[in-house]
Amino acid sequence: MKILAHGGRWCNAARSISKKLGLYLDTYIIGERGSNADLIDVNNLWSSTYGVESTGAVLVRPDGFVAWRANTDNVNLTCFKDTTEYALRQVLAQIQIQIQETTPLA
Repeated sequence: MKILAHGGRWCNAARSISKKLGLYLDTYIIGERGSNADLIDVNNLWSSTYGVESTGAVLVRPDGFVAWRANTDNVNLTCFKDTTEYALRQVLAQIQIQIQETTPLA
């Protein structure tokens, strides 16, 4: 899974939570030209394309589906980490359910 965010706050929280949960999570900071971002928003369409404000974030499943989005990072840090962890846990639980439903019984 991937976290895409405009700024390091979401990505830092996601890295911390992924270590806590023992899972691998790619994190990509979206930025403008000349920034140290991982991905450059050349046409300034990041927020409108993903339906979030410029400080928001999205969690993208391996199949490319946006599993969760946060409109902004305007929350306190404890709530921020709790919200992000909750979202990751919900997505992982949903993926687990889908895998169980599509796995043929022996």
